[in-house]
Amino acid sequence: MKKEQLTCMALLCSILWMGCSGNKSEHKLSTADTASISSKAESTQDSLKLVKTADMHFKVKDVERSTEDIAALTASCKGMVMHHAVHSTVQKSEDIPLNNDSIGHVTLYNTTADMLVRIPSVQTEQFMNQVSKMAIYIDARNMDVQDRTLDYLATKMKTENRSGVVKDQKEGRVKLKDSTDLLSMKDDIVDRKINNLHTDADVKYSTIALSIYQSNTISKDMVANDDPSAYQLPLIKRIGMAFENGWLVLSELIVMLMNLWPIMLACICGWFGYRYFKNRRVVTRELP
Repeated sequence: MKKEQLTCMALLCSILWMGCSGNKSEHKLSTADTASISSKAESTQDSLKLVKTADMHFKVKDVERSTEDIAALTASCKGMVMHHAVHSTVQKSEDIPLNNDSIGHVTLYNTTADMLVRIPSVQTEQFMNQVSKMAIYIDARNMDVQDRTLDYLATKMKTENRSGVVKDQKEGRVKLKDSTDLLSMKDDIVDRKINNLHTDADVKYSTIALSIYQSNTISKDMVANDDPSAYQLPLIKRIGMAFENGWLVLSELIVMLMNLWPIMLACICGWFGYRYFKNRRVVTRELP
């Protein structure tokens, strides 16, 4: 009886000892898992693929001067100007006659500019603040951050899977029935790698779209009159030229008549002959 009691007590002690040792090992295991998860989280945090995009619409005093300053600021930040366009739209124009051959041309126009710049992501906020100081006032300012970490990781893992299949096919462990499948898989690997390279570039450099405008501007200039009828001489000169032209016309007419003297002589002779024969017939009829 005593032996059985001693045996039961020994079994109970061994069970308790095993339970305690199991709790310790479970505690050690959970601590290790937590540390592993923490390290992975920190690694993921360091490799986040955050893509920043921003835009700003604002008014300045001089569009051309502001675009030059923004280009200089972009260069100082080691960025790149990807697009730069300046537009001038005529709102209204009017021509004012100044004299016979000159016209005053008055134009009301509006000038705007569009710029697209790439700035290192770490300097995006600083760049936006510097550009804001150039504005008279800002109509809109926006910045968005897109997290592409999971997409980047999924693309990378799918690329590795396809690369593994291609490697196995080369080593003979996998055989593809159609060669076009292998080519399509290789092209897909290239596309995915290029896509991740684009993501890396977008993470490194932020894209900022700038829309700039200024108040309407009035331009005044004097241009030549393009209407030929407006170019006329003074009245006195025109009257003098009329007398001269009339005398020239009369002299030309006289010269032309002189050139026709044979015809005129024939006409005169014919008229006198007609009158002579007509009078003779009248006299003949009157005689008994």
